[in-house]
Amino acid sequence: MKNIFIFLLFCCLICSFVFGELEADDNNKKPTPKYYFLKSTGIVCVKAPCPSWEVTPTEGGASITVHELKFAKNINESVVFEGKFAVDVIHRGILVNGIVDKEKSVRFEVDNSYRVLPLNPQDQSTRSGRYYHVDRIMAKCKKEPCPNFSATELNTGKQQLANKLMEPYSNYLGVDQAWLNSKILTQEPVKAIVQANIFEGTIIGKAIYVNIVDPSISCPPLPIVDCIQNYVPVFKRDSDRCLHTDGCVKPGFCTLSIPVCQDGYRLTQFRSKPNACPSYHCDAWFLSTPKQF
Repeated sequence: MKNIFIFLLFCCLICSFVFGELEADDNNKKPTPKYYFLKSTGIVCVKAPCPSWEVTPTEGGASITVHELKFAKNINESVVFEGKFAVDVIHRGILVNGIVDKEKSVRFEVDNSYRVLPLNPQDQSTRSGRYYHVDRIMAKCKKEPCPNFSATELNTGKQQLANKLMEPYSNYLGVDQAWLNSKILTQEPVKAIVQANIFEGTIIGKAIYVNIVDPSISCPPLPIVDCIQNYVPVFKRDSDRCLHTDGCVKPGFCTLSIPVCQDGYRLTQFRSKPNACPSYHCDAWFLSTPKQF
């Protein structure tokens, strides 16, 4: 009898969990992920569910109490929670309603997190605007001037057209513009988020958030290059920050100029053409260095 009781109790627990999930997922149909800011409420509880967190949609509105967080396995949570400003990180995910110990509970399931690229003090002080995905318009128009970009607000889908895109990072020494432009114009969920004001046909970018998981692909391993005597292998970097071999060259004259990165960036370097001199980039502190060896 004791074994039968334990078995029935186990079955009840399983059923409770399953029905909670069915209620949460609206008949097993997961909602479309949305973008939120996340912050701690400072509440600490002895037992679950505990209202320890709040999320706010990026477009504004009422905060939603969250009792549990679940991050995708590839998200580095130490990067997510580094710093004290909740607006420095945007999360994409879904809110799942459930029941824990007969009380209503909300779990925030995060599939992607985006952190703002560091700004200098002057740019940080003027930071403002709404949050957009920016795309390039390739279609031709009948009347000039043709819009070159579309800006779609996160969550609401409201779209505006623009002729020009501006952002502060093009003025930062060493920031890889090919990489940044690629992130802005690629597809979700790798796509960067642009905080911007749109005025007279110009997207005035004030800050850019990039996916914490970068590169989003596994960079190919670098082969061993056997150069002839007095020549050394050189490399080039693609828009995913992956290095690729670029042949062998004879080392030549190099200037001793080394860029000084803005606060919040670290210096990276590799040998490049034409003289095997160091090529420098300033990568944000939270971006991992691609492993290719």
